[in-house]
Amino acid sequence: MKSKASLAVQLLKITFSLYIVVTISVTVLQMYTDWMRAENFLREDLQEVGNSIKQGVILAEWDFNNPQRDLIINGILELPTLIGVEVKGIKETELYGEKGDIVIQYKLVHVEEEAYDIGEMFVFSSSRIVFSRVRDGYVILLINAMIKSFFLWLIVIWVSKKLIQEPLSTLTEATKKLSLDNLETPGGTPIQINIQTKGNNELKILETAFNFMIHNLFFARKELKKINQHLEKLVEERTEKLNQKTVKLENSLNAQHQLNKQLQASQLQIEESHKQLQKQHQKLKDTQTQLVHSEKMASLGVLVAGVAHEVNNPVHFIYMYTHILQKDLGDLHAFLTDLLKEEQELIQYIERKFERFDQKIQNINEGSARIKGIVANLRAFSRLDEAELKEVKITEGILSTLLLIQTEYKKLVEFECDFQSEARILCYPAQLNQVFMNLLMNACQAIEKKQQENQDEKLGKILVQTLEKNHQLGVRVIDTGCGMSEDTQQKIFEPFFTTKEVGKGTGLGMSINYGVIEKHQGTIEVESHLGEGTTVTVWLPLETE
Repeated sequence: MKSKASLAVQLLKITFSLYIVVTISVTVLQMYTDWMRAENFLREDLQEVGNSIKQGVILAEWDFNNPQRDLIINGILELPTLIGVEVKGIKETELYGEKGDIVIQYKLVHVEEEAYDIGEMFVFSSSRIVFSRVRDGYVILLINAMIKSFFLWLIVIWVSKKLIQEPLSTLTEATKKLSLDNLETPGGTPIQINIQTKGNNELKILETAFNFMIHNLFFARKELKKINQHLEKLVEERTEKLNQKTVKLENSLNAQHQLNKQLQASQLQIEESHKQLQKQHQKLKDTQTQLVHSEKMASLGVLVAGVAHEVNNPVHFIYMYTHILQKDLGDLHAFLTDLLKEEQELIQYIERKFERFDQKIQNINEGSARIKGIVANLRAFSRLDEAELKEVKITEGILSTLLLIQTEYKKLVEFECDFQSEARILCYPAQLNQVFMNLLMNACQAIEKKQQENQDEKLGKILVQTLEKNHQLGVRVIDTGCGMSEDTQQKIFEPFFTTKEVGKGTGLGMSINYGVIEKHQGTIEVESHLGEGTTVTVWLPLETE
């Protein structure tokens, strides 16, 4: 099913709209040119007819021979180009036929020894005759424009479907189905996505990057699985050894009561070692989770940066050529205005048409600017060049993350910012951006869940604040979502714990947030009331060692 927001549909609409605008302009110009040419030919015919009867009318008027004048004029009215003749003579004015909007005027002058002005003669024709001459040409011109537009529409639809829509749809569906548990084929090899595009184009590069990401995730998961199995084996061996030592110690206690205190001390040491081993095992599991997430986010960051770069090129192309088109239409407007400077009605009509052209071009420019803004936000969010510690303004990362989320939830959530502090801190910007993304996504999903449960169409609200307190910078996210129970609040930082539906959450978001904030020597506070909303506050030191 075609999406109205897909690049293929947008490209098709913009291209065909521009073609229709240019086709209509050219057709109107050609129709006007044909009309003026036919009208000029008609005027030349009238000129010849008037010249042919002028002298006869002059003699008839001079001799007051009205029958002769009537005979001459009635005979010439048989011509298809004439609809009437008016003679203003010495004594009277006589109209033969009817008046029309096309007229040729003649002075009636009798010349003997002197020149005598005896009146005027007007030869009339009509725009109806002009239209009858150009009507067939207009019909052919309009049919030709409609046929060309129809076949161009079919060609553009077919090309956009084959070259853009089908490959992008295949890649989108593959991205939706991708998960850590679905990375290999039945044969045990990494899955490969084929979007069936030819040549080394941008879509082929995206396909290669996507398959490379799957390949890395597959082998990383396989290696982590081996490490996990090895760790579990070590734990079992250590546990077995500890059990054996415990049995020996218990036997020794029965046999040697005098060593009771020493055995008790040994037992305590063994238990402490067992606890430390369990802690290390849990820490390794957490490290495994972080490694999986880091690998996935790194590959996703490369993919996002690649998409942003590739989308930016065609957007720049559209943005540049709309300015060129606007200039060309301006030149055409000036030319037509100069050409028709005496035809006010046509000038007004052209003015209205070109105002609509300008409005459509402004809409295209606005759409291109919005796409460029989204691309800039994607680049700002990924920050692949900022994997090291860097001093940044936290509010910039919050705004870029917020702009990305707004595109998906703007119909459900009202976002508000209250930046009381614009402080700069030394941090890992990309990691903090991921923290903000997780917090804002959780807030949006909580509001969406509350709206679905209550069948409420009222917009939810998310307030993002920054503040300073005790040499710390605070980032606070307040939402009006469904809230959490006390039991849920105690478990939200546990890996793989989630209250979301299957496929909407992995249970790693808050666990990763906790690890990133701890790495920045900060703290995180959560306050929530079931059915009312949640407030999450992240505190980061302004001066980091």
